[in-house]
Amino acid sequence: MPQVFRTFDAASPDNHTPIRAQTSVPQQGLYLLNSDFVAELAQQLADRTEQAASVPSAQAAWMFKQVFCRTPDAVEQALLDEFLQATRENHNSNAVSRSPPLVQLAGALLAANELAYID
Repeated sequence: MPQVFRTFDAASPDNHTPIRAQTSVPQQGLYLLNSDFVAELAQQLADRTEQAASVPSAQAAWMFKQVFCRTPDAVEQALLDEFLQATRENHNSNAVSRSPPLVQLAGALLAANELAYID
């Protein structure tokens, strides 16, 4: 079985498994956060976000809506704003900075558990 299936806790084809419980293992989030594919999507989403909105709060809300197909509630919006503010401060104070704040936010949203399950 390919490694990616083991990372996402796929059932073994060697065993009879008529019903499986939903699981979420730590490797899933780490795989997505470190995935080149997700990093590329995050960069593209950040680029589109910069074109769609210019104010950080509006950028966060627009990005959230693109990813989850709904607007963030008040608590989620506050967390988005706090995340962007903290990453901007860290990005500006670091000589060897990581990805820009919008790219980091996009990566975090794309790796969220909300995208892993269909309700």
